[in-house]
Amino acid sequence: MLLSETMRSRLLEMEAEKTSAVPGLMKHLLWCVEVYLREKGEAAAADTVQRVSKGSVDPATSAALAVLYTQVQSTMSEQHRQRVLGGVAYAQARGVHCGRPRKADAPDPTKIRALRLLGRSWAQCAAELGTSVGAARRAFKVT
Repeated sequence: MLLSETMRSRLLEMEAEKTSAVPGLMKHLLWCVEVYLREKGEAAAADTVQRVSKGSVDPATSAALAVLYTQVQSTMSEQHRQRVLGGVAYAQARGVHCGRPRKADAPDPTKIRALRLLGRSWAQCAAELGTSVGAARRAFKVT
């Protein structure tokens, strides 16, 4: 492990002090600091963590942290998107309706089918049932 226990414990203390809106942010930050350690060396990373914890960082470090935070956010956003899409797919596979519910006063599909069998146009069917042509077509598709 490249990150010293002192630095790891300080970062975890920082996480405990602040409630983050993004769960697990410090775990990602720890990973990023370890990558930073590989590139810059432990002394530079330790110094950066100390300055961040005290709130005194130079503009270059602040910009680097902003880039780091953006990368963490985009990773977490993509993970959240994948979880949501997986949940929707799982629900649809089980036959659960996902999306906006249909309007309660939708036209009766059997009446539309009967009118269409009599040779009426979509506009005539819709006018007779007091609905729009689009709603009549959607109801017809259901049957």
